[in-house]
Amino acid sequence: MARKLLILSKSLTMKLIITLNLIIIQAIAFSQNQTTLNEKHEDFKLEIMDTISSVMDTGRIEILENNTIGVLLEKFNSTKKNIGYRIQIHSGLSRAETLKSQTNFMKLYPNMNTYVIYQQPNFKLRVGDFEERLSVNKFYEEMKEIFPGAFIIKDKITPVLN
Repeated sequence: MARKLLILSKSLTMKLIITLNLIIIQAIAFSQNQTTLNEKHEDFKLEIMDTISSVMDTGRIEILENNTIGVLLEKFNSTKKNIGYRIQIHSGLSRAETLKSQTNFMKLYPNMNTYVIYQQPNFKLRVGDFEERLSVNKFYEEMKEIFPGAFIIKDKITPVLN
């Protein structure tokens, strides 16, 4: 029994020694890592101070842009194009009624683009190619009394060429 206790005691002692060693190794590694981070932080602060002092000496500010920012902006703008607003002024089962609404609209607004769309089972008449919500709201306020069932819809648009 005493021998088993001694073996058990040695086993616990070894586990305790290994655990303490691991804790000490981690503490040392963490403190070295903190020192490295603090050194990098100080280097960055010095670099900023040098930049500020050189700007104050010359009176000029130079902005350095990372090349990837331009690529990301281009990608964002390309996904955004051709999306805008139109006003839907008619929706019905009859193509003839839709074309009649188109003719009536074109008499009032001859320079505005019109689009007849068929989405089964309805024919829809949408008008305009507005890139901004503000411009479509302005036109909508102007024409909503003439076409009371009209509403603004987000849609693919035909870009206006300048």
